[in-house]
Amino acid sequence: DKIEGARVVMTCTAFNAEHLRNIAPEHAHKIHIVYHGLDLEALATPPPLPGGDETRWLAVGRLVPKKGYDTLLRACSLLRDGGARFRLRILGEGPEERTLRRLAAELKLEDHVQLVGRVQNTEVWEEIGRSHALVVPSVRDRRGDIDGIPNVIIEAMAMKRPVVGSDLSGIPEVVRPGETGLLVQPGDSLELSDAMARIGDDLEAAAAMGAAGRRLVEERFDVRKNIEEQIRLLARAGKVR
Repeated sequence: DKIEGARVVMTCTAFNAEHLRNIAPEHAHKIHIVYHGLDLEALATPPPLPGGDETRWLAVGRLVPKKGYDTLLRACSLLRDGGARFRLRILGEGPEERTLRRLAAELKLEDHVQLVGRVQNTEVWEEIGRSHALVVPSVRDRRGDIDGIPNVIIEAMAMKRPVVGSDLSGIPEVVRPGETGLLVQPGDSLELSDAMARIGDDLEAAAAMGAAGRRLVEERFDVRKNIEEQIRLLARAGKVR
């Protein structure tokens, strides 16, 4: 009903656009993808990947089931058992915190994983700069809720960091296997640990993926360009009677 009554419909992922076109095929021409974005002119120059002999991983988001952090902790356990040298920092708070801390303790991950809690947005940028890569292990929760394209993916790519993410919803639109990062099946701890190991084993390739991610953000997620597209669509819709 909302699509039928609208002159223009904008959504921020191709996944969403396809869904809307399927439920309102007679109005498919109204539906447009306009990605969200970043003010790239306000960002500092991305720092190079850090040195050291440990791969520094970062995960950012509310501690809720759809973020898949239980899968991530199990992947870290496998990664440790395989002899990888790494650390993971999880930024965020939420109702799953106690459960995740208990799981981390059961898996004996205290030397590898830190649940940091809530941080300010400026601190997120600093954490990205101190990390080698971002991991986004999203899943579909029991109610069917899923991520779209989490903002932190775009932020990490803007900082030239590769991303390991789930092949789910809008994530594959930006995490392109072997180009800007690696994709894994949602909820698969073994596949996730293997992908994280691949990044850690070849930081030169990781840096190349990070650079490609930055180019993708400049092309599709520049907020100034995307606002101009919104204005164009709204102006055109205003002329339709």
